[in-house]
Amino acid sequence: MTTIRLIAIDLDGTLLDTRQNLSARNRQAVSRVLAMGVHVALATARDRASIRLKVPMAVPGLYYLASGGAIVFDTASGVILWEQILSPALTHDAVVFLCGYGHPVFLNRDCTYWVDREDQRVALIEERYNLSPQPVAEWPEVSVPVHRVSLAAPRTVLERAAREAAAAFGGRVNVSLASPDWLDILPSGAGKGPSLQWLQAHIGRSPEETMAIGDYDSDLPLFATANCRVAMANSVPRVKAEATHETAGNDEDGVALVLEALSVSGDGRAPGR
Repeated sequence: MTTIRLIAIDLDGTLLDTRQNLSARNRQAVSRVLAMGVHVALATARDRASIRLKVPMAVPGLYYLASGGAIVFDTASGVILWEQILSPALTHDAVVFLCGYGHPVFLNRDCTYWVDREDQRVALIEERYNLSPQPVAEWPEVSVPVHRVSLAAPRTVLERAAREAAAAFGGRVNVSLASPDWLDILPSGAGKGPSLQWLQAHIGRSPEETMAIGDYDSDLPLFATANCRVAMANSVPRVKAEATHETAGNDEDGVALVLEALSVSGDGRAPGR
């Protein structure tokens, strides 16, 4: 059996329940594997501040793959270890492209956001993901480099936008359908997969030593670089099809069940199929 030394865990729909809360059991399970010397990477479209709010832990071995995988952050040192920035030209093109869908468009630099309107959907996003975006009348007002350009819209709109953006931009960007209400256009070298690969190289861990746990399309790049792939019971079919294991849903502490199995083994060995 494989010894697991790095675990990448999605947040919404995976580690967090449907109310976006971290259960005591899940928190204890994460703490236990960290104490065993297993590295944990929280991989999410949320920014660093939002992750810390939902998972209030800062210990050696705990990392964030934040802002859709544009940032790798070490919680113990408080240092951004790696980041990918969109070029000004690609930022402009992405903004123009996403504005064509008639729904809120966001720019994001680390924990700072800008948005092109104030409406009910923006209010829902603010509440769900703990954002406080700055409204802008004209995008040229935002002059700082950004990590991503995002669209908040109904799922059907996002799925169409994802297909059309992939065709329009090709390999110049990474298009990530992060959730049923959020789409990211990221630098081509960013994303959950590339950020996990960077972290593996940084801490000396291989895909054979890596477990990934997720529920949605944006978690498939994590699966691509982890030999042990765990789907939540509430996962979309594509994630279940790529998984080597399945656990209970996010309202039944499915992550804890997997991590507790590693803890019981005492040596970080992956559970049986």
